[in-house]
Amino acid sequence: MQVNPRPASRGYHPAAVIMAELTSTHHDLRLGPAGVVDICRTDASVSSPFVLAIHGGAWQRREYQRIFQTLLWPKIKPLGYALVLATYRLSPEYQFPCAYDDLTQLLKWLRNNGYSYGLDAARCALLGSSAGAHLAMLLATRATQELRDIPAIRGVVQYCGIADLTAQYQFEETRGHEMVKTFMGVPPMADPKRYQEASPLMNLHRAVPPVWMAHGTADETVPVAQSRALNEKLISLGHDPVYLEARGLDHTMLERTTDGPWAEPAVLLFEHDMLRFLKCSLG
Repeated sequence: MQVNPRPASRGYHPAAVIMAELTSTHHDLRLGPAGVVDICRTDASVSSPFVLAIHGGAWQRREYQRIFQTLLWPKIKPLGYALVLATYRLSPEYQFPCAYDDLTQLLKWLRNNGYSYGLDAARCALLGSSAGAHLAMLLATRATQELRDIPAIRGVVQYCGIADLTAQYQFEETRGHEMVKTFMGVPPMADPKRYQEASPLMNLHRAVPPVWMAHGTADETVPVAQSRALNEKLISLGHDPVYLEARGLDHTMLERTTDGPWAEPAVLLFEHDMLRFLKCSLG
């Protein structure tokens, strides 16, 4: 099955579509330089709300896309929603704003072509964890303000996300880490405007869609102060975010059992509340 390609541009453009028979309709789209986008849904003949899930992995590891599919599809499918799993160009080879540009181009493509895959462009939610949460929140802040030809973002879910890249850079510098510096290409003192453009905290506005956040208080990768600052700023602007903290948990979107090990089968952190948020947002 072929999709007519559009002229090549920076970011996404349709190429070939490969369909695989799974328990649900599944489209494996090879789109532009950023790689593969998966669309999972139960019935492509009916237009459905969809969740655009953006993987983490320090903006560097694409295998988290498949992990996201394994984790999220069993949770999203019973709600009757489709699940779109995005990829983006990775650091260190590509630096900001490449990942953001790829995802904005994907949003535009979904707005113009999603109906062909049974996606309702009037009802989209974003979901991400860690680096993916940063990108989801940046789309919810910058893209919703700067762009018009994208799906209607009805809500955003983020687990342990980075809201302020300058603060995260400073946190990592004290620990000898360079995740943010690798993603940005330069330290904040060399290009403060670029760090501002990349930080959801610095791009908030009154029309940001509803936000659901969760963060572990013992997170040593992305400190819980990131989500606390974002929550406070959202409230100061008149928003009513849902913000939940998992006491004693580290950098994760998964629940633990009371005696320590990960829950089996995998349970998302505050899963019931998060799914309820999606249902309220998408209908």
